Order: sequence, then structure tokens, then C-alpha cells
Amino acid sequence: MKGDIVTETLWIIGLSILIFLIVFVVVPKFWKSIAETAILSSPDVIIRDLSGLITISGAAPHDITIYYETPTEKYSYNLEVDGKILNIEMISSDDISKQVKEKVSDEIAIDPHTSIFDSRIFTIEKTRENEKNSYEVYP
Repeated sequence: MKGDIVTETLWIIGLSILIFLIVFVVVPKFWKSIAETAILSSPDVIIRDLSGLITISGAAPHDITIYYETPTEKYSYNLEVDGKILNIEMISSDDISKQVKEKVSDEIAIDPHTSIFDSRIFTIEKTRENEKNSYEVYP
């Protein structure tokens, strides 16, 4: 009789420890991973980063090359700059969500006229020759 009570108590303590570890160790790591993917790879964040970097390259007094790599490998992006409007479209690498695309736009201070498809890495380059600036954005 006494042995049965001790066994039940040990099972309850063991399950309590297991539940504690799952709730306070595993779940936060899982949510952190989801949050990083959802927040850092959002097209709103990517377009804000790229529009800021393109505008900063226009303000640089000399030649400048800026490399930008998106924070996750799960998504790639289509980028189009036309008439000082930056358009970006997020494309998922998953087969299930391949059809899901999200598109956002933002204004920038310069107009490099470019289109880039299915890329995670962007290079922004400003060169200055004979007092004239030229801009390029390429993968």
C-alpha cells in the first residue's frame, strides 16, 4: 500500500517536471523561431530596409556599394524600381505556399530603374563619374 502511494507521487513529480520543461523551455524557442521568420522576413521590413539603403546610397558623396541579404532563406523576393517607386513581392520556397505572394510598395529618393526576380541578396551600387551619379541595384 505504501509503495503504491510513492509510485504515484513519483509519476506526478516526473510529469510535472516534463510539463514545466515543455512550457518554459521548448515552447519559447518554438515561438521565437516563428516570430523571427514572420517578422524579419516580412516584405514590409525588407522594403523598409531596401528603400532606406537605396536612399542612403544616393546621399553618399563618393562611390558606394551596399550588400543586403535577407534574414531568412525561406523566402525570396521580386524587386522592381520604376519612377522612384520600389515594389517588392515575397515568394515562399515551400511548395505548399508557393502560390501565396505578398506585395508592398514604398517611395525612394532616387530612380535606378531595375527589376530583380527570385533573389535573397541585393547589391546597391552608386558610382560617380564626371560629376554625374549612376545607380544600380542587382542580385
